Amino acid sequence: PSVRAMAGTLLVLALAWVVLGWTVKAWRRVAPRLFATDPGARLAYRATLDRLGEAGLGRRHGETREAHAARLAEIVPSFAALTRIHLAAVLGRHPADRREALRLSRRVAAELREAVPRRRRLRGLLAPWSWRRTR
Repeated sequence: PSVRAMAGTLLVLALAWVVLGWTVKAWRRVAPRLFATDPGARLAYRATLDRLGEAGLGRRHGETREAHAARLAEIVPSFAALTRIHLAAVLGRHPADRREALRLSRRVAAELREAVPRRRRLRGLLAPWSWRRTR
């Protein structure tokens, strides 16, 4: 094979890799609205964590979920309530209120739009593999 053919193949593979990352990212963002059964509000919480990570507000290594929510309380106050709902459902015996979790997830997104510059959010949105850093 020629160098040109190999370069073309590598370009196609790289593009496919990026598209795959964006596809997974999009799926993680819409999944909370598609599944009526999400007893721990896990999908809404995960989508919110993805958004926070895109904005550079992800959870630090060793940081608990509660400490993460407390650290971000001034920027995205609704995140603390979403974290409480998620943890109560996951660690307790009561399913989370899915509608409330989705409502809080939308509020966090709105608060992020107000608090984080558009350029920073766009840069995170365009990064195809940012969701891999979500914890």
